[in-house]
Amino acid sequence: MIYQHEGRFWVDAVRVGSQPLVYSGGSVAVLDVPSQFSWLEEGSQQAQDLARFDWFSSGYLAVDNNDPLRVIDMRYSMLPNEIDGLWGIRLNESAASDQHVTYEVKRSVDRNRIDNLIAMLAGEANASISGAAAD
Repeated sequence: MIYQHEGRFWVDAVRVGSQPLVYSGGSVAVLDVPSQFSWLEEGSQQAQDLARFDWFSSGYLAVDNNDPLRVIDMRYSMLPNEIDGLWGIRLNESAASDQHVTYEVKRSVDRNRIDNLIAMLAGEANASISGAAAD
């Protein structure tokens, strides 16, 4: 589940059933273009592309905690309680005003993540992820 509170997106996974479980995630600041991309020219192609990505993402955008030029769609990650967008766009501070952003797909899966997802689906209380992002 993703919820917004005081300028941040919070991400947790909830397994409902006879024994509901909450798998804590992390939080990240909601995208704030004027402060996070103060260099972005209004009306530039990158600004237009970012606005289009915001529309397609229904406003669920944040800057990747590990990459300050990558904007991610918060709604989709490989694990339900992590902040690691499956797709995003990369802005370029030195781009020409008519240059597009770069669309990126990120689907890294390692054994630990697969094991954690299986444990969550099985309702194991000790399932967790390593690297839940929080800033």
